[in-house]
Order: sequence, then C-alpha cells, then structure tokens
Amino acid sequence: MWTAVRDRRFFVDAATEKARWEVLRPTLEAIAYSFSPVPEAVTSAAPKIFTYASNIGSDGDPAPSLQKVLPPAEQGKAEAQFLLGVMYSLGQGVSQDEARAVKWLRKAAEQGFAPAQNDLGVKYQWGLGVSRDYAIALKLYRAAAAQGVAFARYNLGQMAYDGKGMKRDFIAAEKWYREAAEQGLDRAQSDLGHLYEQGLGVEQDYGEAKKWFLKAAAAGNVNALHNLGDLYFSGKGVDPDRKIAADWFRKAAERGHAMSQFRLAILYFKGLGVTLDPVRAHKWISVAISRLPRGRIRKLSEGMLYEIEADMDEDQISEAEYLAQKWTPEKRP
Repeated sequence: MWTAVRDRRFFVDAATEKARWEVLRPTLEAIAYSFSPVPEAVTSAAPKIFTYASNIGSDGDPAPSLQKVLPPAEQGKAEAQFLLGVMYSLGQGVSQDEARAVKWLRKAAEQGFAPAQNDLGVKYQWGLGVSRDYAIALKLYRAAAAQGVAFARYNLGQMAYDGKGMKRDFIAAEKWYREAAEQGLDRAQSDLGHLYEQGLGVEQDYGEAKKWFLKAAAAGNVNALHNLGDLYFSGKGVDPDRKIAADWFRKAAERGHAMSQFRLAILYFKGLGVTLDPVRAHKWISVAISRLPRGRIRKLSEGMLYEIEADMDEDQISEAEYLAQKWTPEKRP
C-alpha cells in the first residue's frame, strides 16, 4: 500500500514545489540570504558565482543590489548576468520578473555559464517567463550536465522519469540520478533509492534503496526520511520494526512532510511502535490535514480526525489543537 516517495512528486508543501527552487536551491538560498559560509558541496557545483557573490557582499551588505550587479552584467560578465537572473527570479533586491530573469539568464547561458544554462532550462521546462519547451530545456540541461552541474543531471533524470520531452525512460533516469547522487546531491540520492525500491530501470534491491535513502537522509532530505520509515514499517529489506519506523516518520514529520505526519498520527492512534497517545495523534493528523493536497489521503485524514476525537475529552482536544497550532516545521540541518 505504501510506496517510497520521490522528490518533488508527493506531499511536499507548496513552497518547495516552486520551480525556481528546483534549480539550484542551495545556490539560490546562499545568494539570496548570505554569502558565507558556503557549503563545500554547493561551491563545487558553481564556484565562479560564489566567488563573485562573496565579493559583492564583502562590504557588509547581506544581499546583492541592482546597483552593484547591473553594471558588470551590462558589461558582459556572465557571473553577474546569472546573479541578476536569480535576483529577478526570486524578487531579491528587485521586483520579481520572470521575463527579465530569462533575459539575463540567457545572456549568461549563451556564454556557456553552466549554472545559467541549468536555470534557464528550468524556465523552459516549467514555462516561467517563456513558453514551455521541453526540447530547449533538455538541450540546456545537457549543456550544463556536460560541465558537471549536478542539478542539471538531476533535472535530466526527472525528465526521463516523467517522460517530458522524451519517452519515459527509467534506465536513463537511473543514469542521471546516479551521476548526480554520486556528486552528493541529496534529492538525486533519494530518487535513486526510489528506483531501487520500486525496481524501475534497475533490479529491485531494498538494500540499495536503503543505502541511498540513508545518504540523502544524512543531508536532511525529508522524502528520504519518510522512505526509510516506510522500509522499516513494511519490512522491505529489513526486519519490520515499527519503533524505528516511527522514529524516521517523526523526523520527516517535524520537517513538514505531510505523508509522514499522516503515518505518525496512525501510529500514535493505534499505539504501533509508540505509546498510544490520542493527543499526539490528533496533533499530527490536524497538521497533516492543513498540508495535504485535496484527494484520497486528505479525506482519510479528515475521517480519522473524527475517529480520534471520539475517544478524547474536551481538555485533550484543546491540548492537541494548541499543539497543532503551535507547530512549525524544523529547518534542514
């Protein structure tokens, strides 16, 4: 009944679904909010832009400004053109404007600047500031991937998995996911684990699935945390252990994974792997309902809430509602 969750596909909050955050999420966060320290794994993916962004921010200003970035961008500096495209994508230091983002990303991409090629590919994949065109997106991703950009390789894997601009091809998806995963990209590690868990493009191997989920989980990947919980709950390649499953679901739930919140609520309601606790069950199912998209699981959650409340008194319900309202997702490490 329960299957592994792929990044970007299942019960992730709306903010993480925004395509611009699928480009170079750590890169964009570093550029938008701070320039130091920059994670080593991210720096290796785009060293030029971080060097440039760090220099711009060295005067104590925590974020780049149009006045600082526009002159070198107009002079043809690819790093500045990319940074300006990112600023317009995010509305960071300027009004958000996808068309202008595309303009500047294109200028940098035409100079062969790999992060811009990848970012521009995302614009074409999702139709942000341009008409959607999978063929152009694939061309840009391939150009960036050839220069070693892990996110571009991951994006190629996703397009192969989803059959966007090509026939659905799990073997190709495995190739690109593996390349990105071996570069340390946690979402690629999680999705590669998914392929092994499902036997898509590879021979089904729960041990390999667990290995890649653990790598991704160590980097804080919320879907990998959930998937590890599912492996232990279902006994896939491991002895069934609902206590360990609950621990993984709890970690994912605390970081905002709605499906883990739903599963954790069930465990607390049934006393599986945890002490039976209707207050915590009520809290987690309420949080899950607020985050789940409309559909079968949300309807099940709403029905489960009434079932949980049937065995609770008013004080318990009030406590659970307070805990749910107070809850906020933990940030990634």
